[in-house]
This record gives sequence, C-alpha cells and structure tokens, in this order.
Amino acid sequence: MLIGAGCVASIQAGVISLGEYGAAPRYVAAQREGRIKVKESTCPAIEAALTAGERGIPFMPVRGIIGSDVVRLRSDEWKVGTNPFEPHDPILFVPAIRPDVALIHAPLADRAGNLWIGRNGHTRVLTHAAAFTIATFENWYDGNLFDDERMRAGVLPAQYVRASVHVPHATWPMRFGEIHAEDSANLRRYAKAAATQEGFDAYLQEFVFNERKVA
Repeated sequence: MLIGAGCVASIQAGVISLGEYGAAPRYVAAQREGRIKVKESTCPAIEAALTAGERGIPFMPVRGIIGSDVVRLRSDEWKVGTNPFEPHDPILFVPAIRPDVALIHAPLADRAGNLWIGRNGHTRVLTHAAAFTIATFENWYDGNLFDDERMRAGVLPAQYVRASVHVPHATWPMRFGEIHAEDSANLRRYAKAAATQEGFDAYLQEFVFNERKVA
C-alpha cells in the first residue's frame, strides 16, 4: 500500500505478495515501471543484518545462500569471504541494517510505555536495531508489565519506544495473532482494486483517508 501511494523509493525484502490473494499488484507495477529500487534479499539475510545492527557490529555471516542468484544480484554489498577459522570454508557477509525508524504493532502496553510483544523475537531485534520505534497497540495493560512474572519475558522496555498510540485493529484487514482474524472479504476486494492505480486510489480514499470503524 505504501508503494501504491508513492511513499517508497527503495525496498529490500525476501518476497512481497498478498499470499493466497495473489501478487502484490502495486509492487509489481512499480518494479516493472522502474519507480522503485528493489534490493533482492532473503529472510535469513535480513534477520542477520538487523542482528548486526542490534549488536552494533558492521556485518554478520550467513550460510545457505552462497551460489544463489540473490548473492550475485547483491554483489555490490554482500561479500563472499573465508571463514577465518576454516580456510576452505566460504561464508557470506551481509552489512548491518540500522533502520531510522521501526514501526510495530503490539498486543499490550502499560502506562509506563512498556510493550508486550510475547514470543515475537523478530520485533525485538528490529526495535533494538532501529534508532527509535513508533508503536501502535491493541489494549492497555492495568499495571506495570515488568511486575507480572508471566508477562515479563515478553516485554519490550519503554526505553526502546519513542512513542506509542492506542489503535485497536491497527493491522486490519490483516490477521493479528489470536486477537482478531483477517478480513478475507476486504483482502479479496483490495487485491482486485489494486490491479489498477485508479482502483487502488479509490480503495485508499475509502479505507485509509476516510475514517472508518472496524468491528
């Protein structure tokens, strides 16, 4: 949707699609027309790069994709080198990713600014790597999350969060864990509308720019 709205200049991802609802048509169109720069990647490589950013180191080694076309396409930034402990063992080095801003959605937040993200370790890595985080969340938690032994392990401390906003169903029409299911009818509608820029613009006007209450 950000691509369709003209808000994206470049993107790095393993895949962008609507899953069972088909291809992401605004992404496909922008790529074909050369309106965005696409950096091919893989989920393991992105996670490794964010981990490097989280730890404050310049790169992270990755296995499993040496010899692939993805490495060839990213040869300007990714480097195949030698394992310093095993001279005949090639390994791929990917540079750190340090986002300026991380945008996340959490199930719970307390009044101290702490967020509960549960077992979502990818969110934790992303927020640690980013300069700062802006979060939306589903529900308020009564009390301090760190005081609850059941919740403590899944808490993202307030020090990593620049601002948080109470926005229930912020991931709509997508699913959000067990809190709410996806709106399959709306996703089918979006996939059909986004096949053209005009259809996408009309969808954006109705469901983004116009205030709408989600049940």
